[in-house]
Amino acid sequence: MKKLFAAVIASVAFMFGLASCQNEEVSLAELAYNSKSEQATVYTVTFNANGGSLTKKRQNVEENVATALTSVSALGATYSDHTFLYWNTESDGSGDSYADGETISLTQNLTLYAQWFSNSNIYSFHSSVTNLASGTDGQMGTSASYCYFGDWPQTIKANNVSIYEKATVIMGGFTYYLGDDGNYYAKCTENAYNSGYTYSDGTEVAQRSASSEKYFKVEPIKWCVLTNDYDGKKLLLAENILTANVPYYGSLSDRSLNDGTTIYPNNYKYSNIRAFLNGTANQKGFLQSAFTSSAQSLIATTSVDNSAASTTDSGSNLTQATSYACEDTSDKIFLLSEKEATTASYGFDSYSSSGIGNTRIRVTTDYAKANNAYTSSGYGGYWWLRSPYYGARYNARYVLSSGNTSYGLDVRRTYVGVVPALCLE
Repeated sequence: MKKLFAAVIASVAFMFGLASCQNEEVSLAELAYNSKSEQATVYTVTFNANGGSLTKKRQNVEENVATALTSVSALGATYSDHTFLYWNTESDGSGDSYADGETISLTQNLTLYAQWFSNSNIYSFHSSVTNLASGTDGQMGTSASYCYFGDWPQTIKANNVSIYEKATVIMGGFTYYLGDDGNYYAKCTENAYNSGYTYSDGTEVAQRSASSEKYFKVEPIKWCVLTNDYDGKKLLLAENILTANVPYYGSLSDRSLNDGTTIYPNNYKYSNIRAFLNGTANQKGFLQSAFTSSAQSLIATTSVDNSAASTTDSGSNLTQATSYACEDTSDKIFLLSEKEATTASYGFDSYSSSGIGNTRIRVTTDYAKANNAYTSSGYGGYWWLRSPYYGARYNARYVLSSGNTSYGLDVRRTYVGVVPALCLE
């Protein structure tokens, strides 16, 4: 009886064990089937150098999985004396375009052809100073000296120029787009200060409510040499109002430092406009956007005089802003002070002088007009000086469109333009 019971137990154990094995085998088979049925479909991106050369020509991409195209550098794409623009599905560029490293999602194989642009036709950034010929005219007359140095968007794009949206370069805070004329362009949402403003081509500048975008041609910045002995350096002032929409400071509220020092809204050292001119740890400014790294190395770090004496005109006719003068600063890019902007040896007229022919008049560029700059027909625009105004903690000195520098203005105003100054070693 015991033997029979043991046999039954063994038989049951065997059946349960067999069933268990059978269930495990079915489970593994199902997993293998599911794995096979769910295996991703892979497509191939084939890169064609289209006249150039490649060290790698293919990239595998899973179906419907967002994937970045292999970068041009990783593909080893080169073409002597040419610059890569973008990829296109047609060799002549008439198909769909893809930027270098653009993210794609595929449902079929894809062939991309490199699009190239001859280097001889592409704009070169001005990393060194180009002195202009004697007798060159400018805001200071033909007896002054002028030069080109650095680059900035200025003139509105001509109608016959097409933009390669996928061909871009980063310059400081700007993304520049290459035009089919070989020049670079900055894209900007128009923000006219007033209706009726027009660009140099006669077209109207749209106000912000229109949500209109325009392209502006990157061109060399023209500077006037004010003196060759600014503490032993060459002092340059931009010939035009290059941009606006940058307040001197964005609030009328005072601030306090950790030591309890009160910082007034017209304090240049802690101003928004100084941060814009030189950039910050987290934000590229005019310095990084207008000049290549090699050009920046040519710009001297200047000890900028922000004393009370700098806040009056060169003849000391205006009241000094003694209560609001701030500490001196060390900057590569700065604004002129009231005193500097009225110094006769620099070529400037007296502080109260105004009218056509005034040497302080600065014309607004098309790009500045698109950035909220005020402009006056027959004259120029407003532009900031770094000096605080004596009459109120929230006012700073500025140059009127007629050239007069007698007054102060609310630091929050964004229609006042920017005319940078710098020193060369």
